[in-house]
Amino acid sequence: MNAELQAAAQAKVVAWADTHGAPVKLLVGWDPDSGTWAPGSPVATLIGLVQEANFPTVAARLVGIYNLAGLLAKGNEYMQDQPEERSFIPVDVRPFIDLVREMDKAEALCEVSIVRNVRKAANNDAKLGLAFLARRWGGRWREQQTIFTSEGVDERDKAISEAITDPNTALALAAIGHKIEDSAPAD
Repeated sequence: MNAELQAAAQAKVVAWADTHGAPVKLLVGWDPDSGTWAPGSPVATLIGLVQEANFPTVAARLVGIYNLAGLLAKGNEYMQDQPEERSFIPVDVRPFIDLVREMDKAEALCEVSIVRNVRKAANNDAKLGLAFLARRWGGRWREQQTIFTSEGVDERDKAISEAITDPNTALALAAIGHKIEDSAPAD
């Protein structure tokens, strides 16, 4: 590509980024037909880091994208009004929608991979297996809490418990106890 065409393409990218409030890095390596980014591009690197379980905003900062939450919010907003078929989506909003879809896919792939590994490890570790079952099917496998209830309430025990927790009653009972001790015959 000659220098004039390259400069014109660069100006077009910068104009798009300014219009949409997006970083130029969003378009580096982006294929508008497939909705993917070329290996080694900032967004492809970001997606790979997220797939490896890195926190998305930290991975984005690593590749120089500082407003990932805003880009994803914009993509989600655009997705609401667009058909699922990419070819019908206007090309000027596709990068945002593609970013959301690729990030969702990266997080899903990460989770599936980790769950697969945990499940395999749970086959050989009973405690891990029970923990996995409790999280996945909690209604059937979570640890049950035992709740003890008495079938009936003994009114005498209840009255004594209430009496000894009231300081005035406790003092009065103590005074009665002393009186009884004082009046008892000596051995």
